[in-house]
Amino acid sequence: MSQEMRGTVRAGGVVLAEPLDVPDGTEVIVSVIPAAGEATRRLTPEEFKALPVFGMHKDIAEGRDGVEIINEERAKWAQRPYRRD
Repeated sequence: MSQEMRGTVRAGGVVLAEPLDVPDGTEVIVSVIPAAGEATRRLTPEEFKALPVFGMHKDIAEGRDGVEIINEERAKWAQRPYRRD
């Protein structure tokens, strides 16, 4: 059974627009997809500068192969302790 419902985030939780037709205690999976408008909002310059990728190229030695750099980053990502396969 799969349902798609709309809700609003309040105090770290999701308040649904209508009651959920699922028995209490049922484990569910929640996918967060911002409603139209939120996903396309432009970042302010301050928000953009606060992104973790902003300026990440500054330490890359000139002449390094981009594919090599990406493969190194992917290898680091694959070694993260909370990786789920």
